[in-house]
Amino acid sequence: MIYIVCFFLSALFAYFDTRDEQKKNIGALGWIAILLPAVLAGLRDFSVGTDTVTYVKTFHKIAGQTFTQFVTAKDYMEIGFRFLFFIVSRFTDDPHWALFAAHLFIMIFIYKGLRDNGARSYTWLGLTVFYLMFFSTSLNIIRQYMAAAIIVWGFGYVKKEKILKWLLAVVLASLFHKTAIVTIFIYFLFQIFIISTDTTYNNGTAHRIRPEYKIVISVCILAGALGVFLCARPLIRLVHEITGKFSVQANTIRDYFAIDFYSIVRNLEFIIPFLLFRKSEANKNGDCDFYSMVFALCMILGQLGMVSYNAARIIEPYLIQLVLAVPILISRLNNKTNRIAVSAYYLLLSGWMYINNFVIKGYTEVIPYTSKILGIG
Repeated sequence: MIYIVCFFLSALFAYFDTRDEQKKNIGALGWIAILLPAVLAGLRDFSVGTDTVTYVKTFHKIAGQTFTQFVTAKDYMEIGFRFLFFIVSRFTDDPHWALFAAHLFIMIFIYKGLRDNGARSYTWLGLTVFYLMFFSTSLNIIRQYMAAAIIVWGFGYVKKEKILKWLLAVVLASLFHKTAIVTIFIYFLFQIFIISTDTTYNNGTAHRIRPEYKIVISVCILAGALGVFLCARPLIRLVHEITGKFSVQANTIRDYFAIDFYSIVRNLEFIIPFLLFRKSEANKNGDCDFYSMVFALCMILGQLGMVSYNAARIIEPYLIQLVLAVPILISRLNNKTNRIAVSAYYLLLSGWMYINNFVIKGYTEVIPYTSKILGIG
């Protein structure tokens, strides 16, 4: 219950903070929206989340190091993440503060990404999608979500065609988790298939898909899907070996390849509104085409996870684009009825996934929430 209360209040404060389109900086209400989930994450017991204990042990180890020892230490965790823990450990030896700092970092970049990348009016909705679909997982694979949050924030550089700043954002994200490097292709995917138009929308340039590439894109998606199925074993073995360093858990490749229908259905459910409204909004919203491609790519990459958990993790930096895609799509719709209907659709869909994955099935072991500090549980 505490999760839902926190999510609702955070989204509510975000709604009031972003009502003024002219306000450039995050206001007091916006900071409250950011702090609420960060505090919730920081005050949790170390038993909340499958990976929390691992991060607590890492913090204690870093807290006992001098700066020289920290710099020279060999560790599988990326330097950016460890440096954050090192800074926190100079002020306190309480791991709760480190967990708080990590999620404060995540929430700042997610919030800034929504405000600055064309989803300002629906920041509250983007946050809600993040809370229901990703927040529980972020309590476990913290490093990867710190990296993914930077990618969400940096996506504005892709649309503004500022490749150097985008590359810097990817490099920064990679300092927190190496899988962020795979997002470098988002820029080239956007540049190859999407063109700018003379239309502006929400103080940004509108984009459209290049007409001559529509058939090419369809063929590539189908060929990619077919390639995954036909070459699954050698492809997954290669990806498994490359990504094995991203995870400390023992991980093996299955002896068979199965189709992940859940991944397919999940992405299709989110793509449907993009496909339904792309024609009516094409004159000022090529984002529908672009995000449809991204989610189609997620469907293909999602199949790799059926054989190797390591391989599945490369999908997270792409899948989190839903946080931006959903509010951007809705903000482009002309008809108020459509905006309400699509918002309700995504809220219900995200809500069902939250209940099914985290409440009923107990993924990531974050429910029930317990906190000795708050006297809960």
